[in-house]
Amino acid sequence: MKVSKHFFTEDFVPKIIQQQFGDKAIWFISPFMVNHAELLWTRFGKQVIINNWKDGGNLQNRGFRIPDTLVGGNLSQHKLKSAIDTNVVGITPEEVYNDIKINFGVYSKIGLTTVEDIAFTTGKVSNDLSGWNHADCRTTNINTLLIVKP
Repeated sequence: MKVSKHFFTEDFVPKIIQQQFGDKAIWFISPFMVNHAELLWTRFGKQVIINNWKDGGNLQNRGFRIPDTLVGGNLSQHKLKSAIDTNVVGITPEEVYNDIKINFGVYSKIGLTTVEDIAFTTGKVSNDLSGWNHADCRTTNINTLLIVKP
């Protein structure tokens, strides 16, 4: 099911959720997830990859994660529909990370509060891709970008 100009439910949920809920899989997608992905596409003018299992890829835990998944931490923001991991085709994770840091005001308007320190995501292979950008909208008590280290 299409959820925005460039994205479908399958981009944000694991295969098991899509199979079990069909069009109701949208229940597991937050506006922040969609808005962040669309903002990246608009800013860079290039395709944004979240999950790619629908196209035969191995990525399926980069949007919502089911509570009992072994991927990520027990209290992962992904399990709360508050986080998204992305790649922008043709743009390095470092370039995206720097854009977010420099232009935090733009990203904060769609709810972004937190990113994962790029040192923990680049150079690592996440199935099909080397590196990624993690962004989430957890509640914080600061007005600046929170950079977390897992």
